[in-house]
Order: sequence, then C-alpha cells, then structure tokens
Amino acid sequence: MFDGKRYKKIAKLQLKNRRSATVLASLVVLALFYILIVPGRNVLDDSGVLYKFKYLILLAWAFVWGATAIAYSYLFIALSHTTEEQPFARFVQGFTRWLDGTLAFLWCRLWITLWTCLLVVPGIVKGYAYSQIYFILAEHPNVGVRKAMNMSKVMTNGHKVDLFMLDLSFLGWLILCLLTGGLLFLRAGPYYMMTKTNAYHCLKDEAIRSGKLCEDDFLEA
Repeated sequence: MFDGKRYKKIAKLQLKNRRSATVLASLVVLALFYILIVPGRNVLDDSGVLYKFKYLILLAWAFVWGATAIAYSYLFIALSHTTEEQPFARFVQGFTRWLDGTLAFLWCRLWITLWTCLLVVPGIVKGYAYSQIYFILAEHPNVGVRKAMNMSKVMTNGHKVDLFMLDLSFLGWLILCLLTGGLLFLRAGPYYMMTKTNAYHCLKDEAIRSGKLCEDDFLEA
C-alpha cells in the first residue's frame, strides 16, 4: 500500500547523520541548474546570436540532466540499501552510467512532448508513468532504457495520483527553495529524493507481489 507519510518519515531517519554526500551532490545539481537554466532562457528568442546556440543548449540539457539524474538516483539507491554513510564518490560513480541517463532523458522527453501536444494533462500523466526509469536504471544496470520505461509504466499503474500527491506535499519546500535562491535545496533535495526512493521500492515490491513484474525482469536487458 502506497504511504507517502511513511516514506517521508523513513527518509528522515535514513538521512540522519548521513547527509554529507547528499548535500554535496545536491550542490552539484543546483550548480548545473544555474549554469544551464540561465543560458536556456536566453536562447528562447528567435533573434540574436545566442539563438544559434539553441540546439547546442538543448543537447547539453539532455546530456547533463540525464547523466546527473541517474547519478543522483544512484547515490540514493545506495543509501536505501545500507545504514552506512555513502561517500561523495558514490555520486560521481553514478556518472559512469551517463549513456543510459542521456538516452532515458531523450526517450522520456520525446514521449512526454508528444503527449503534451495533445493536451497538457496527458503529458503530466505520462511524466509520472515514466518517473521510475532513473531509479530502475540506477539499481539494475542490465535493464535497457526502453524496458525500464515499460517497467516504470507497469509500476506506476494505479499510483500516478499517489505520486502526484507525494510531490504536492513538498510544495512548501519548493516555495522556500525559490525564496532562498535555491539554497534550501541542499536540505530539501536529499529529503525529497530519499522519499521518492522509498516510494520506488514500494512500487517495485508491489509490482512483483502482484505478478505484474517478476524478479527476472530486473536482471535482464
């Protein structure tokens, strides 16, 4: 049974005295966000020299955010499997999966964009349907990107509203992050990701128990 409050409570316990690597990783994520989001705004107009770099920026987004998303997920997956502190090197190690991360980003963006062209709501729904892809790839390196997407769709079936409400429960944190110029993300980011990691494990276990997926699905490409 999906229980967002429980996942958040457990996340606080999991992060107790184990925040150093998560804070450093969140600082990297925040820095990359500022490095890419500002140029990204400048190239939205069709005038000026900067427009020529529009597609380069888009490619940079795909590479950097895909690689960072899987590395960030890799760190929290590691934290969820042990009570020991994880070194910052664990986050860095996750970047070795950059290709899977980039392909996952591009593949998800493609389908979300196509669904959004129909209506905004279907695009949001598909965003939640694909939301587990980075966790799957981070925990199970032998699973391919397309299969991970399909498995994510199975795992989130019937739980998209639950995932949306879980995200909504962090709205206050998001507002505070914006008011502090993103600095509070160094604390809220790890809390959010640890909670989402717990939700991922719940969705995975439920899918296996119900027979929608089996253990072998997470072992084979």
